[in-house]
Amino acid sequence: MKTSSIVVLGAGLGGVLRPLTNAWITPMVGAELPAGILGGSTTFLAVSLDAALLDERGQPWLAADDVAASVLLSIDLFAALWGMRIWSS
Repeated sequence: MKTSSIVVLGAGLGGVLRPLTNAWITPMVGAELPAGILGGSTTFLAVSLDAALLDERGQPWLAADDVAASVLLSIDLFAALWGMRIWSS
């Protein structure tokens, strides 16, 4: 429950910050800035919280597996998007 509340809080902050940043900078940057900052931080917090809770419950291997899977899936997604970009040009 705590993990989902972190994600919802980040999404809510993004919704509040977007119109404010659009007023100060270009709309494209205003749309991407809150998403990049809050999206990255809420994802990191969610993974960290899950890993900490698993470790506290006496399941350190599941905590390490959770962190490793998140890192590997991020690298895999980056590689796939990079490959699609190169192939499409």
